Amino acid sequence: MLKLGILDQSPISEGMEAKTALNNTVDLAKFADEHGYSRFWVSEHHGSRAFASASPEIFISSLVAQTQNIKLGTAGILLSHYSPFKIAEQMSLLSTLYPDRIDLGIGRALGGDPKIIKLLNSDPSPNGLFNKYDKLIDLLHKNNSAVRVVPDTDQKPELWILGSGTESARYAAERGLRYSFASFINAEQIMQSLQTYHQNFIPSTYLDKPYTNLSLFALCAGNENNANELAKVAEEWLVKSLLLKQDMPFPKNVENSSILDSLPAQMLVKMFREYSAIGSPTQVINKLLSLKQKLMIDEFTIVTITHNQNDKINSYKLIAEENKKVEND
Repeated sequence: MLKLGILDQSPISEGMEAKTALNNTVDLAKFADEHGYSRFWVSEHHGSRAFASASPEIFISSLVAQTQNIKLGTAGILLSHYSPFKIAEQMSLLSTLYPDRIDLGIGRALGGDPKIIKLLNSDPSPNGLFNKYDKLIDLLHKNNSAVRVVPDTDQKPELWILGSGTESARYAAERGLRYSFASFINAEQIMQSLQTYHQNFIPSTYLDKPYTNLSLFALCAGNENNANELAKVAEEWLVKSLLLKQDMPFPKNVENSSILDSLPAQMLVKMFREYSAIGSPTQVINKLLSLKQKLMIDEFTIVTITHNQNDKINSYKLIAEENKKVEND
């Protein structure tokens, strides 16, 4: 059976209030906890009309209290904006309250426009950011009396380096850390990044061999045609967001849209679909099994966006049910 988790970005659909989007994430976390998913991650976006969650470290404190067994995590905390010391204390507190249930995923993206980045007092330079990574790891695992992180505890969050390029992959490898590649953000460098990670991995006190997670878009319905129709919501938003630079919620209806007909749009969607899993339950699980073998993936984190919350939950339900059959074969 595949090890599956969920990343939910609290997507805002056309006509939806932010509170509804956040409540949808809470409901989905409870569902995931009851249906065998191993992790539930939430993300950080600033100033976006499409996503409601800007503070994953706060959000998971609510989600972990409303679930029983599933691991809750950040995917990720955008460390360029914050003090490593403050993040270390926040995650130490959560790990002490909820032992073995907290994941700390950190990422390099800025998650907002230049005005917001300035307001957050960010340091986006690669060298400065990787120095922050090192500082955070040291604070969590080498606590000392000079700058003691409170609470001082043996409980530590599980650390993940998130990325969609080779620099983060190399960093994770050289520090001997878990690596999660976000193909739903940028699939262009997936092969190169994963290869970089495996080739440069150095065993550490945290991990003795490479361990990878692939975060990808997946959407499941009773048949392939229905799944493809539901996926158009995410695909149209992707095209308008990346190609047309539009800040917009996810569309409600794309039946009469011709935006996906242009050649650049078709090329973008083709790349998006290559490392997505869209179709019937059998098709989705077979795609995941294929990617697992092709890319040496240890586990998957699924991102699903639909206009209707019921369609999203049904997709995750069908995937979980089909995944159980893998164990029985």
